[in-house]
Amino acid sequence: MDLSGNKFDKVHVEDIAKQAPEMTALKVLRLAQTGLSAEHIRKLLAALHANAKISELNVDLSDNDLGAKGMDVIFSDLKTSTKLRVLDVSDNGLKGKGVLELLAVLPRSVERLILDGNLGSDGVEDLAQDIGKLLAAHPSLTALSVAGKKDKAIGKKMPTLVAMLDGNRTLRELDLSKNKMGDIGMSALCAALRQNTTLQRLIVDKNNVRSPRLLDVIEDSSSLDLDCAGLDYP
Repeated sequence: MDLSGNKFDKVHVEDIAKQAPEMTALKVLRLAQTGLSAEHIRKLLAALHANAKISELNVDLSDNDLGAKGMDVIFSDLKTSTKLRVLDVSDNGLKGKGVLELLAVLPRSVERLILDGNLGSDGVEDLAQDIGKLLAAHPSLTALSVAGKKDKAIGKKMPTLVAMLDGNRTLRELDLSKNKMGDIGMSALCAALRQNTTLQRLIVDKNNVRSPRLLDVIEDSSSLDLDCAGLDYP
């Protein structure tokens, strides 16, 4: 069900929630750019989770400016959810601290987490450690996207973030595109990849990279599906 771009009030949300028991075939819920409050989203997701015939949910909450407090309101009661599979919270003004708070209440059932457009360079050190812990504690989380957008890019702090890959054995897909990592960040990524044997897909396009080191990684990791469109090799 795609409700993206529509503006709802309390009455509309309550009407949709009342229909939740009848939504037995629902698997995807898109609420991007709806402007819904965190409390309204919480009530709607709670109603859907109460439907025993819904076995899994893929939820898009992107571009709603929910912030860290909004994430806590929405997911504090859903921490034990066994239905949530994909969660997209791109462009919600979370920043490093907000992402940390989301990770603390993230249901273990989540397999793909999309955080695009939330991170700058601030707080990356703590975030990298917590993402590493999250991946270790949530083996079901196999796909992670932290792509940059506009002025939100990890930039020179990328070496700290990619350190989480060193020794990781659960992540299968990682999107680091549009983060302005540069050659230093790419060198750190390449070093981490040499210690990682389980990553299957890596997206690193549009990162202001001119280093040829990635070519060596490609040769060493024949099983890695690499999307590097926009990288500029000398």
